[in-house]
Amino acid sequence: MLCQSWGGIVRIFPAIPSTWSDVALHDFRTQGAFLVSAVRQAGTTRFIRVRSLAGEPLRIKHGLPGKPVAVLDNGRPAHVKDLGDGILEITLGRNSEVLLYTGARPKLTIAPVKAEPAEELPAAGPLAYEGLTFAFPAYADGAKNNVTAKGQTITVPPGTYAKARLLGAASSGVVSVTLIATYTDGSAAEVPFSMPDWGGQAGAGITELLRCTHRHGRAGQNALKVGLFIVQAVLDPAKELRSLTLPTLTKPQLHLFALSLAGRR
Repeated sequence: MLCQSWGGIVRIFPAIPSTWSDVALHDFRTQGAFLVSAVRQAGTTRFIRVRSLAGEPLRIKHGLPGKPVAVLDNGRPAHVKDLGDGILEITLGRNSEVLLYTGARPKLTIAPVKAEPAEELPAAGPLAYEGLTFAFPAYADGAKNNVTAKGQTITVPPGTYAKARLLGAASSGVVSVTLIATYTDGSAAEVPFSMPDWGGQAGAGITELLRCTHRHGRAGQNALKVGLFIVQAVLDPAKELRSLTLPTLTKPQLHLFALSLAGRR
């Protein structure tokens, strides 16, 4: 994601998610005995610094906005050949270094990047998974991004549905509860389902949508690998559904991020 080197080409930030606006890379060793450092800020690569340990020509796909300036560590312009497709070939001597940037010369500061909460979650908006589409919420500071179950009633588009798919996780333990499905004929039914704890594992019939490498707490980053899950609740496809009512919980708690309804196949 941060740096790749294959086919004789060093690639800078080749697979960074759009939500990672700030990224820093320092002395990353690549094929050809190069040490690569780079900084991305506000979604744009600001500079790249590469040191050659062997004196081999550097072929680099830089990803900088526009035509870059290439300066050696002795202050002289580097000898650069444009190979097309954003790839440059730069002549470097052994233990020499080149700095690449566009616009004004940047401050060459490389420091740890503060992780943003929920940086490993999908981008806000439509989220498609195996034929289902969820409206995944935003998770910026202050955004309302999940519902904790306290007996809320969710009105649904009128229609006949076979299943409700719930995207979320539980906290402080596994949640095994029921939804109340209310139909337009005035009838209602309890619909059981179970949601795993966010630090737990998916059980039978439950899909693990994603697993993050860590979580953020008040004391900082924590190594607990937490997940989001898709569970299903079976509805009566012969009746027109009007609404779904969540259970009222305190602890453990259900956190619902999105809900999708599926018809009969």
